[in-house]
Amino acid sequence: MNGKLKPSARTHTVPKDYKRAKPDPSRPPSGVWYAVICNVNAERKTLDALKHKFDTDLPVEVKRQRRGGRKPVEGIVERPLFPRYLFVASRELAFRFFDLGGVNGVESIVRCEGRPMAIPHSVIEAIMRRDLAGEFVQAGIEKDLTLEDLGLCTGESVRLLNGSFTGIVGIIQALMPKSQARVMLNILGGPVPVTMPLAELEKVA
Repeated sequence: MNGKLKPSARTHTVPKDYKRAKPDPSRPPSGVWYAVICNVNAERKTLDALKHKFDTDLPVEVKRQRRGGRKPVEGIVERPLFPRYLFVASRELAFRFFDLGGVNGVESIVRCEGRPMAIPHSVIEAIMRRDLAGEFVQAGIEKDLTLEDLGLCTGESVRLLNGSFTGIVGIIQALMPKSQARVMLNILGGPVPVTMPLAELEKVA
């Protein structure tokens, strides 16, 4: 064995100082999204071929993996969260399905009753929020999110995106462990502190 993990077309080996690419929280998904079916082990090749014409999202999970016999080697690997699928959205008002034809790696598009099936925005947003929160990354691989990672700071107004207080605006009081923040809400007749995951907070313009 040569002392290195050998990535396949689907499993990508990343360096020891790995820091994954995260969705941009200031740029929520727009347009109408669809799920593209890729050729076997061709998710990344298809992503590279599509990202110049479409908005794309290929969610990945990140894990530590050991391989080998007498001298096993450990490395950090990425693999698609949904093997053979990635999400695409048009940058124009109408989705140009014919632009998918002949693209290297594209096998087909997910359909319902013969017609391309749109993916609800709520599904795409939920996947991106979970990715931002690090839910697809094995514990210990990277550090927790900070306020700076999301372009936020204490004393700033944010809107809650999930839970019992969805849509309510509050003020960030402090960063908490495990990628969370303490937010002060003006409810129930007075200020009430709540703890929320950073990925479920949206900056108020």
